[in-house]
Amino acid sequence: MSTTSPSAPAQSTRDTIQQLLPTCERCRRLRRKCDTQLPNCRLCDRAGAECTFYDHALEQALPRAYVQSLLTRVDHLEAVKNGISSSPHAAATTTQPPQNTIREALAEDLPTHNSPASPSFDVVIPSTTTAGKSCFWGSSSVFAVIVEVLQHAASRGFISVEDSEDGSDFGGEHDDDQASHSQTAAPDSDIQALVRLYLVSLNAIYGFVDQVETTVDLQIYLALRQSPGFSPQALHGEQAHHFFRITMMCAISCANQARYRPQRTAECLAYYADAVACVEEVTSEASPASLQALLLLIVFCLFYPRKGDIWKLLDYACRLTIELGYHTEAEYDQAVGTEAETEAQGKLRRSTFWGLYAIERIVGQLFGRGSDLPETIITTEYPNSLHPGISPNVSPITFPGVDRATVQSMSIAHHYRLVYLRSEIFRSMYLPASPPELGLDWLKDKHTTLYMWRRELAVGDDLEGVATITCDVGYDATMCFLFQPLLLKALRSTAASVEFNGQDQDQSQGHETSPGPNDNTLIVASDPFYSAIYLIRTYEKIVRAPERSVLGTYPITFLSAHYIYLASSTLLAHALLRLDGRTNMLKRMSDSDVVSESNTEDVDWGAFVDISSSCLILLAWCGERWPGMMGMLGVYQKLFGRITRELIVKGIVR
Repeated sequence: MSTTSPSAPAQSTRDTIQQLLPTCERCRRLRRKCDTQLPNCRLCDRAGAECTFYDHALEQALPRAYVQSLLTRVDHLEAVKNGISSSPHAAATTTQPPQNTIREALAEDLPTHNSPASPSFDVVIPSTTTAGKSCFWGSSSVFAVIVEVLQHAASRGFISVEDSEDGSDFGGEHDDDQASHSQTAAPDSDIQALVRLYLVSLNAIYGFVDQVETTVDLQIYLALRQSPGFSPQALHGEQAHHFFRITMMCAISCANQARYRPQRTAECLAYYADAVACVEEVTSEASPASLQALLLLIVFCLFYPRKGDIWKLLDYACRLTIELGYHTEAEYDQAVGTEAETEAQGKLRRSTFWGLYAIERIVGQLFGRGSDLPETIITTEYPNSLHPGISPNVSPITFPGVDRATVQSMSIAHHYRLVYLRSEIFRSMYLPASPPELGLDWLKDKHTTLYMWRRELAVGDDLEGVATITCDVGYDATMCFLFQPLLLKALRSTAASVEFNGQDQDQSQGHETSPGPNDNTLIVASDPFYSAIYLIRTYEKIVRAPERSVLGTYPITFLSAHYIYLASSTLLAHALLRLDGRTNMLKRMSDSDVVSESNTEDVDWGAFVDISSSCLILLAWCGERWPGMMGMLGVYQKLFGRITRELIVKGIVR
């Protein structure tokens, strides 16, 4: 279905939905006839007022623009569905002859649902384990970059189709399925240490566990373990919740420590098996405790994606969050306790909501999928703001009395703001079924917003921690995310040009083609190139950090593996385009006030050569941790080696 020319049934469905919408609150108040148009009725649009209606299911007023966003998402999903069914590769089986291109060998391209100037980069990855099943990856995902990088590299003769097929099992969702053993004999001191590790690592990022309640949970948990005939299956009510929370914290901390202590992997899965024994009991009702249980399961899935369906868990958690009202600023019942207790409850609610928001947004964007928590219904404040005595444009290290804990608390709230800004970019660039042509001015405006965010909270190494590292990683990954469409378009255009003109042989010999008449429109930004280098250096610093250091507690999850692949693929893409010679590289937007296609420069290719070995080390590390990602390592080794030699031979690296 084309969104620019909808089919009759689709348009009929949209019209029916629009007619069923209730009168907006403003028209009802003014006793005027409401035309129920989207995203605003005519009267509200004229008055410049927000058009809202009352949703009786959620028991709150919703913007009519929210309905418009849902319909837009439906259009996108319908386009994807129809694209899969109409694809000539949809019925492909493993017995078919080899495909002719890397793109066909790795993924089934969805048809273009828009203009030739704005092609679709969404891909469908056929399942290697289940016949007839596929996995959808949107154009914001790293896989979209990988497919275009390999296609471009093959068109220039750097790799062959057979090389890409050897690495076509990329997916990274395979876990080591080790046997579980009872953890009832684990010493109390070890359990206490694992809980502390969770509080200073994962809870510093997502913040849905209260430290005071955790102390009570730990005491009850230790007492339960010492009870005669103790069995997790026999737990009910509050006891089940106490046991589940501590057991899951231990499982997650073991997963975090496994990179230093391999034996922790077996302990992690054993703790998880104990927790799963009472998972039905702790998720059986709509309560804050059930939401907390779901969030613990989601965080565990970030380490072991195959141990649960993270999409369903996120869907359940988002719906429960809305049902509990965590997405709004509600008035808390002062009769429940003291003012301090009520304030603490509100703080926990906010940090819980924004922790879920961050996970749900980032996971969805890494896979190129829409959100279950639309911004239009969110009124919850950020859990913390900048310290009252700190100017937003000055580093807090210049102010006395600001300790590491305070900086980390401010930093993670600051990171939630980044995720919100990133979500706005995603909705504009990647979510529409027909992505608009966004010019350099728009990119410059978004870059400026992100750059100002970065400068608002800069800290020194002496105050560095899990939250500040999360901000560093988030910023550099978002820079790659922002400029990825330019990169995808340039890769596909140059590869298609080489194939169309039959220049594969010349290109494989290292000869650059002269720019064509329309090649001046092919531009990429240098900002993601440098951000990718910073991202690799940050993760290299984390992986090499001593176990008991601050960086040693930083959790490297499946999301981190995607970021490492994103940075490596971004660097390879820029290098391939530089060797091609027909793409202009814009100057760093942070260094220039005006951005134009003529404002270009070359980047530091010596830094690319220096960082390439670090990329391969980190990719190998990810392959060991998530064996499903090992397939792409050999392909990337060939690409980095071949491209580095070409850069040196051509004198690009001096």
